[in-house]
Amino acid sequence: MKSTPVFLNLGGTLLAVCLVSLQVHGGTQLITFDDLSTTNSLEIYNGSSYYYSALPTNYGGLTWNNFSVTAGVIDTNSGYQPAVISPRNVAFNLNGSSATISNSSPFNLLSGYFTAAWNDNLKLEAKGYVGNALVFSQTNTLSAVAPTLLTLNFLGVNKVVFRAFGGTPHHGYSYSDPPYSGGTWFAVDDLTFCETSVGTVSPAQPTYGNCPQKLSGKDSLVVVTHGANPDLTWLHAMTNSIGNYLAANGLSNWHVCGYEWAEKARVPFFGLNYERVLYNGEQEGRNLGNSIATQGWSHVHLIGHSAGSALIQAASESVKSGASNTVVHTTF
Repeated sequence: MKSTPVFLNLGGTLLAVCLVSLQVHGGTQLITFDDLSTTNSLEIYNGSSYYYSALPTNYGGLTWNNFSVTAGVIDTNSGYQPAVISPRNVAFNLNGSSATISNSSPFNLLSGYFTAAWNDNLKLEAKGYVGNALVFSQTNTLSAVAPTLLTLNFLGVNKVVFRAFGGTPHHGYSYSDPPYSGGTWFAVDDLTFCETSVGTVSPAQPTYGNCPQKLSGKDSLVVVTHGANPDLTWLHAMTNSIGNYLAANGLSNWHVCGYEWAEKARVPFFGLNYERVLYNGEQEGRNLGNSIATQGWSHVHLIGHSAGSALIQAASESVKSGASNTVVHTTF
């Protein structure tokens, strides 16, 4: 499996393009949890008994944190029983808290069957990281009566964090009826992953658009930027139009420029969502704002289209933080 390019968030900064080759190593592996003991601990809710054991930290070639395993086939009056795909066990997040799968080497987390244990319409957030940098994110709604196959395709990650929240107690389940009130437990079965070998990666240096430089005789600045999946002809036409208007009206003290961040504004094809572009815009905006704040402008007008609003919002905050006497206007 090869994918080029891949948008990565490394070292806290999203790089515009990294040339990464992700290759399947050793084939896809299926984790069923069915070889594990489930009799170390016992919980009783409204007369129903649930035996479980902590999932070993090192299991199936991965590292697990805050996961336990239960014999779902006998866990009546709960979502654990319908969660079973391959008899007999399922894993779950202990105490309904966040749970993590990780590995020192990159791996591809491909898919799994997920079910809410006690709450209907439970939300499950999954986030994939390379080091401490977020590169994948999904949020899905789980049923408490049937498993949901989630296709994650979190490729080349070192860590995946699962967090469940929301939903309403499923009437008839032992932990959902009084005196209990449900909870944010989820079950997972038949998880598939594969190891990866990482090919050439471009140097992990932060890259940003070109910041404007203050010119002699200019004390005011207009910056125009584009949105997601940009057509740069629009940006060029807009900056030219504003510049021509200012010149025609004798406002020669204004400098007009376009700010391009086209590669980071493209919605990635790896299943990453629009939020990634907004995050990129915020990073670009902070860099832009910090640069503007050091240049001593009297007035700054920031104009953004679509996702460019995230960029100019961050830029305006950075300018006001670093140059409180600069008057800042935003249009988006």
